Formats: sequence, structure tokens, C-alpha cells
Amino acid sequence: MKKDDVLYVSRLLLGLVMGFVSGYLSNTLSWILIILLGILAYASTVPISLRLVSEDSKTQRRNAVLNGIGTYAIFWITGWILFYNIIY
Repeated sequence: MKKDDVLYVSRLLLGLVMGFVSGYLSNTLSWILIILLGILAYASTVPISLRLVSEDSKTQRRNAVLNGIGTYAIFWITGWILFYNIIY
């Protein structure tokens, strides 16, 4: 797999996991805190992505940070909604 594919798939899976975590925590935490948790989870992948492309150009570093952000957001929110509806 290419570096971009690894980042994309890992962020997709992280978005799904965070959606389940967010759905579970929806009953105990405010939605603002859950959104902050989701943003922090995505931000935790940025150092890993920069380490993967450390020797590459500045454009590739920017792409490494942004690659998969939309997929992460969609899977996170969809997982959050689905898991919340299944539990409650």
C-alpha cells in the first residue's frame, strides 16, 4: 500500500471507532465536548502522517495532513448517529 492509502484507511477506521465512542458518550457528555474529542482524535493522527512523509516536499506534507479528513468526518458523524440510535 502507498503512504496515502495507509493514512486514508487508518483515518476511515478511526472515524468509525470515534463515531461509536461518541454515540456511547452522548448520554453522559455534552455534544460540544464530544466534538472536541473527535477533533483531538483526528489531530492525534497528524504527527504520524507527518512522520510518514518527513522527507517529501511541502505539498505532500500538506496532503498528508488533509488526506482523509472528509472521510473521517463522514464516518465519525454517521457512526455517532447510528450507534446512538441503536443504544438509545
